[in-house]
Amino acid sequence: MLDEKYEIVEVKEFHLDAVASEYRLHRVHQAELELELPIRVTVPFLALTAP
Repeated sequence: MLDEKYEIVEVKEFHLDAVASEYRLHRVHQAELELELPIRVTVPFLALTAP
């Protein structure tokens, strides 16, 4: 989601539920994107929008 200045304010992470054959909300990230799979990584939102 972007705010009125086009800055990232949250990222919604979805995972595939293979049994239901649909994506389900796993986590809502605020300030930084922190992923566990396929590798562990943490990226501050500012780094995603930096020139």
